[in-house]
Amino acid sequence: MSKKAMIQAALLSVVSIAATTIPVSSHADSLGKCFGIAKAGQNGCAGLTGNHTCKGTSSENYNPGDFKVVSQDECKKMGGLSKDEAMDIVHDTAKVKAFEEMMIKRNS
Repeated sequence: MSKKAMIQAALLSVVSIAATTIPVSSHADSLGKCFGIAKAGQNGCAGLTGNHTCKGTSSENYNPGDFKVVSQDECKKMGGLSKDEAMDIVHDTAKVKAFEEMMIKRNS
């Protein structure tokens, strides 16, 4: 093997090892369920209230029982809720309506 080929092989090995050990993004680590930000038909999966069981089947905008998967920062920027926060209001119709109206105003 020539000296040039050995150097190329060594460099390729170093680059390959580095590429597999560098984290892709800390952003990916912070993804999670954000409740109350999904528009109708854009929910992640089953809702907290049991109104539907599949992705994309929500019939309401900004229902606090429905979620989308986004970064934690994006969730905060959009006015979304954690699962615990959503659970506190999903069974109170007045709170649900107030939240949905607030989100409509915020996002219009």
